[in-house]
Amino acid sequence: MNVAIRLADEDISFMADRMRRWVDGILSHDYHRYHPGQAWNPAINLYEDDTGFHLVADLAGIDPEVVDLRVEKNRLILRGQRQPPRPPNLPNKQTSSSLRLHHMEIEYGSFIRTVDLPEEINVNKIEAVYRSGFLWVKMPRK
Repeated sequence: MNVAIRLADEDISFMADRMRRWVDGILSHDYHRYHPGQAWNPAINLYEDDTGFHLVADLAGIDPEVVDLRVEKNRLILRGQRQPPRPPNLPNKQTSSSLRLHHMEIEYGSFIRTVDLPEEINVNKIEAVYRSGFLWVKMPRK
């Protein structure tokens, strides 16, 4: 009888440990970070100096030709889409269903970022340059 109780305790302990790891995984930051089918937001920084404001957006892996940057109603709007990263030299015939993903932190899909502009910005002189995966937007003062 004691043997059966001891085995039951070990089974319960094993199951409790697996359940704890499962719950920890669900509550972790990485589990909730990406939700397929939803828009993601590229990280941005906004700086200010004597000449105006400088916005930088992390757009690694995005072709700058597909980025839409515009000003509407005193708001800077940045819109685009990042394709899922794929290993280089992957044969075209290999479908995404045959490529198994084991860990994912790089988000992809459509995005839109809006930034309210201060009134002292000269919207007619806004300039943007894409360099090393970063989009730099210079917004000079009037």
